[in-house]
Amino acid sequence: MSPAFRLALLRCILTLSLIIIGYIRIDNAISRLTDGGGHQRTRGALSISA
Repeated sequence: MSPAFRLALLRCILTLSLIIIGYIRIDNAISRLTDGGGHQRTRGALSISA
């Protein structure tokens, strides 16, 4: 495994994790706005599993 390939793979993993974290945060914010925080916990669990 070459160093360049390893660096590209690491960058790809970091980007994906940032996208996932951002998506979960946005989803939690939206559910908090729409539900008033009532169903936030179940909605968050659903978005993580999906």
